[in-house]
Amino acid sequence: MKAVFDTNILVYAIFWKGAPYRCLLAAQAGLVKLVASEPVLAEFRRVLIETFHLAPGQVEEALAMVRETATLVEIAGGLPPGTYSLTLICKVDGYTLADKVDGAAELTVTSGDFFGTGKVTSPDSGPFLVKHRWELISCDDATKTVAPCRC
Repeated sequence: MKAVFDTNILVYAIFWKGAPYRCLLAAQAGLVKLVASEPVLAEFRRVLIETFHLAPGQVEEALAMVRETATLVEIAGGLPPGTYSLTLICKVDGYTLADKVDGAAELTVTSGDFFGTGKVTSPDSGPFLVKHRWELISCDDATKTVAPCRC
């Protein structure tokens, strides 16, 4: 079985002894094949430095542990420049379709600097990162007030 850890799972595996930690132990024991990518490791490094303020040696130790455990893969097929229409799908219990909104938002991809790294990617290859923030809001039609949704 293969497991792909995102940055959040890696952070939880390093700092807390819950399920992500047990998954990491299973990968280290060879029970699960851990798969990671350079963009995830770069984000992991950034979070360890900027959020947790780890010393350089601690950051390198955490990265080395992941690199020793994981199989590194390349992510192919970045989005070429253009405008994309996004569809929002809401499922109940992860299975039952509750709602679908076609054209809920537009995403514009431009060529240029790769997420502040100074690298420029070609339009037909390479990974991509999107700096984003999502917030779900609800609107009371009667009063036209907008409030954050607490889920």
